[in-house]
Amino acid sequence: MAAYAHTLTFQFVFDDPILIVGNPFIQSAANIPRFFTEHFWSGVALAQKSYYRPLSLIYLLANWKLWGADPLGWHAVSVLLHSVNTVFVYLLALRFLKPRASAPLGAGFAAVLFALHPIQAEVVSWICCFNDLLATLFVLISFHAWCNARGIALWPQPARREHSALWFCISVAAYAVAVMCKEPAALFPLVLVVAVISQPGEPEAAPRGPSRVLRLLPYFGVAAIYFAMRTHALGTATTPQSRIIYWRTEWLTLPSVLSGYLSHLLLPAGLSPFYDTPYHPTISLSGVVLPSLILIALASLLLWAALRSPHVRILTAWTVIFLAPTLHLGVLPRGELLHDRYLYLPMAGLSVIAGIGIAAATEKWAPAPGARLALSIGVAFLAAAFSFASYRQSRFWEDNLALYSRGVAIAPHNGLAASNLGAVLLGRGQWNEAVVQFQNAINDSPNMFLAQYDLGLAYYEVGRFPEAEASFKRALALVPSDAETNIFLGMTYYHTNRLPQAIEQVRKAIALNSAGAGYHFALAVMLKDAGDVAGARAEFQAELKRDPNHQPSIEQLRQLDQPGAPPTGAKP
Repeated sequence: MAAYAHTLTFQFVFDDPILIVGNPFIQSAANIPRFFTEHFWSGVALAQKSYYRPLSLIYLLANWKLWGADPLGWHAVSVLLHSVNTVFVYLLALRFLKPRASAPLGAGFAAVLFALHPIQAEVVSWICCFNDLLATLFVLISFHAWCNARGIALWPQPARREHSALWFCISVAAYAVAVMCKEPAALFPLVLVVAVISQPGEPEAAPRGPSRVLRLLPYFGVAAIYFAMRTHALGTATTPQSRIIYWRTEWLTLPSVLSGYLSHLLLPAGLSPFYDTPYHPTISLSGVVLPSLILIALASLLLWAALRSPHVRILTAWTVIFLAPTLHLGVLPRGELLHDRYLYLPMAGLSVIAGIGIAAATEKWAPAPGARLALSIGVAFLAAAFSFASYRQSRFWEDNLALYSRGVAIAPHNGLAASNLGAVLLGRGQWNEAVVQFQNAINDSPNMFLAQYDLGLAYYEVGRFPEAEASFKRALALVPSDAETNIFLGMTYYHTNRLPQAIEQVRKAIALNSAGAGYHFALAVMLKDAGDVAGARAEFQAELKRDPNHQPSIEQLRQLDQPGAPPTGAKP
């Protein structure tokens, strides 16, 4: 995977520092039982509570023990997983194409497309996409094992059929692992239903009727267990998120989203972690009608191919079934309708369909002089072009500055991209540029909490406390339970000589997060200034309980313990 070798030098980006480096929940083996009873983001405040992925958390724990906060090891594992998935996609294409003479060429094309298409760069380059890599790996293992079990079960020699049960158990076990890594894998039994009904390559003596589908009951049993565990952890078997748009808007927006994915597959230029994908509450020619016509034409082509080939039928079902959960637009965060990573698992099916097409073209044109050589050269050229394009696309994931700059360039009206870029610029000391990005984010997304909070932080850092106060209050109006905003609003009151309000606000922050770094120290300083020495002492001690090496608290307690010595003031 030379195209992705340079990712080993990349940093933690986007959600990586939050999920991995700053998340004690995934860093201790003592939390393993909680992995199975809590949501995926349990260690992160204000995170979505709609994911149940216990084995993904175990993966994070194992990698933390191996690599710690060094991103090199994490990226190396991602590249390795993508390489293994590519091998399984090649074998899947080979399985469907044998015994054709063109099978190696078709399978090679499928592997090249899956491995090197630029749309895959997001999953391979971003550590947080490991769950896509894992789910795809175990779904592929499960499908291969099921094919082996099914083929051996039909073998005429009884001695060979004994191995069928072993492969079947491997398949069910791999499916159980996949579904515990990422939610779309739960739909895998539906792919098997289509495969059983299609029965590609089975002899006439093969079992027919409902009994074929009944043999898949263990998979549905695993799915039932998963949803029961998910319901216990999240309180619901489906997503706990509320709808943010009407059904009519969702259905009218869907064609443009699907057309967006199609354009990224056919013309993979301008790819980005962020896109400006508008909602369509009413019917329009460019936003609804034309994308719908394009999709109807594509669906007709796939239907024609599926009717002619049971293998294409299975792979089309694979693509549609695994993409379907990402198309419930009504519960996706506002503006986050389309992401390249959603195509990773469906891409396995699309790649093999393309490989079957290349194999068919090879057979059709084989009699023509030089046809096979021309196709081979074409596949090699495409591999080189995709390698270069994937290399360029993955470069945007090198660090947060490159990532968010790309996001703003491609999606100038995406509030999250602008807000995140502003935070990076603020950290680099580029205050004016940061404030511009925060204000752009607020203009595009007035109800974005993060942009309001970050803008307040920017004003706070340069001592513009009235503007900071206004921004923090707007942020708290959106998310009153955020402890960090409460603590900074309290310190803003403190710096503007409103001590009672400052103490009250900091107490709110501590009530929301008693383990917040520096929270007790800030309150202690305020109480000391208010003359409450006993209260100050208790809060300094509380801060030391959180961090026994917190030197400012140690120094303040030392000063309080000196008889007759006036304590030196300290700013929280």
